[in-house]
Amino acid sequence: MNRYIVIWQQKDDFCMDTATIRNTLIQNIEFLRSPEGYIRAGHPRFFKLFGRDSLIVAWQLLDYDSSIARNTLKALADIQGTSTDAGREEEPGKILHEWWVDTTAKASGDKGGVPRQFPYYGSVDSTPLYLIVASLYFKKTGDIDFFETIRGSILSAIDWAVTYADTDNDLFIDFQRKNPRGLYSQGWRDSASNQDESIESPIELVEVQGYAYAAFTQIGDLLSHYGEGALQKRLEERAERLKEKFLKDFWWQEEKYFYFLLDAYHNPLRVVTSNPGHLLFTGILSQDGIRAVCERLFREDMWTPYGIRTQSVLSEGFDVSAYQKGSIWPHDNWIIAQGLKRNGYDDLYKRVKDALLKIYNDAGTVPELCAVDYKNQLVPPRERNMMQAWSSGALLNMLL
Repeated sequence: MNRYIVIWQQKDDFCMDTATIRNTLIQNIEFLRSPEGYIRAGHPRFFKLFGRDSLIVAWQLLDYDSSIARNTLKALADIQGTSTDAGREEEPGKILHEWWVDTTAKASGDKGGVPRQFPYYGSVDSTPLYLIVASLYFKKTGDIDFFETIRGSILSAIDWAVTYADTDNDLFIDFQRKNPRGLYSQGWRDSASNQDESIESPIELVEVQGYAYAAFTQIGDLLSHYGEGALQKRLEERAERLKEKFLKDFWWQEEKYFYFLLDAYHNPLRVVTSNPGHLLFTGILSQDGIRAVCERLFREDMWTPYGIRTQSVLSEGFDVSAYQKGSIWPHDNWIIAQGLKRNGYDDLYKRVKDALLKIYNDAGTVPELCAVDYKNQLVPPRERNMMQAWSSGALLNMLL
């Protein structure tokens, strides 16, 4: 058996020391590192450059090897959108969703074959995440020489976020599938199980508004270096208007929580998901909003000993073993944990960290996702990738 591919197995009395876990996770990351220096999304599936995945892994691994972030930003800049192409869902400045040079390899790892052209840009969040990771890398390294080489890419990504990504000019970033064979849902929960075409697009996802706010406010130091003070001021003003509108339009009063999304008519989808947890790191929430999100995520219908579910057990469509409608994703929990730590919820941060360690100890790995039944026991999900970069990166980040 390939030492990097672990068969799902629950280990009732198994407990591995953290140094051993850390070393195994490092082996996983190094196995997934491409010759160009970015981290491929997973193995055996997704063994290529994915915008969202590779950026989140770069963020997770800044303290392990900051060159991963530089190499990821460079790779994505080299293939950034330059024209409008509905087949690829490409737009100027947009950061791609995935890039398969060898579509035979894509077909062999994808039950649906090759449904679209590559590079494919059907991701609404890759571009704001690109700006966030650029900001974090600049803050950590001050690598001015490198940022001079991608100046055009940074400015183009900003232009996409304020020009192309807000189709109805309401300040919210939205998306609408332009290729009928493309992804209907273009946030991180983009699987077929979430392709609900009864939701009319363009669609505005809750976490993406937080990403946009973080991107607009965190990119300031870099823009100042570029001598783009006027643009910096415009983005900061846009961010404050976005925050004010977001806290009003996305607030779910009955649930004391935030809606998952708004549809084309600004009608909310009333389902409790983990997505609002991503807002905690972004700065878009008020103090009351922070407390509300933290309280809701750790109720029994969302929290398990293995982490936070993607969807409440009380919600319509919940399924213990569904890919993204009840399962638990380590990277999802990690992003939430960054916000918990930022806002001083150290006890809740530790609960998430301990939950990811429990996944590893009980399953023998930290896979793409896991399923937890109503008795809080691990069960095999219907579908999962056993080595996923942002899952390994999540736990590795917490153990470094």
